[in-house]
This record gives sequence, C-alpha cells and structure tokens, in this order.
Amino acid sequence: GWAAWIKYGVPAETLRLSGGGMHCQGSNQAELLALKHGIEAIAAQVPVKGKVVVVQSDCVGALESVGVNPLTLAGALGVRKKHVKGHQGVKCPRSAVNTWTDRAAREEMLKRRAEIEGVILL
Repeated sequence: GWAAWIKYGVPAETLRLSGGGMHCQGSNQAELLALKHGIEAIAAQVPVKGKVVVVQSDCVGALESVGVNPLTLAGALGVRKKHVKGHQGVKCPRSAVNTWTDRAAREEMLKRRAEIEGVILL
C-alpha cells in the first residue's frame, strides 16, 4: 500500500491519496513507489508552475532515489527533498502527516492482502 498527503495553494487545499497493488519486495521499495505516486499526482493535479515543491518522506533511501522529472516537466521552479523523522505520532503537523500516510498505506496493504487471500474485511 501507499499513501500521499499533498497540501498546496492559498488558502491551503489538501489532497489525501492512497492505493495499493504494488507487489513490493520490501518497505524501501514501497516508500519509493509511494513517493513516485505522490509526485505523479502533484504533477497532474496541482498547479506547480513557478513554485518550489517540497517532497517529504521518512525514508532517506527513497528520497535519494526518487526522480522529480514529472514536477520539472510541469514547470516547478525547484524541488526540495526533506527527511521527516518517522514514528513520532502527532508531535507536530509534519509528524502527524507522516503518521496518517503510514496508517493509510498500511490499511491499503491489508486490504490488498485480504483480497489475495479471499478474506472479507469489515
């Protein structure tokens, strides 16, 4: 499962996206694919022309590996990659967002596993 939280504009608007079915080999690959899905969603749905986009994750490896070309092609002025410390609960807005994305990604993962195993979740 993956999840992305996108905040943009004035007044601020928020998009919360999640999905699954990625068949990942591990958590680093899942984090990377989540970033890719989020970046693609930003490039497709958010007016980024002339803006600096901040991409945040609790996975340093995924941040280092993810490409930002969709944002550049959409006209972003620049892209900053920022590490956010994971598993901090809701200490501050940044950690609260990270907690939400982790939970939403886990819910998607469980939903997809249940579909594969033929289990019905209520």
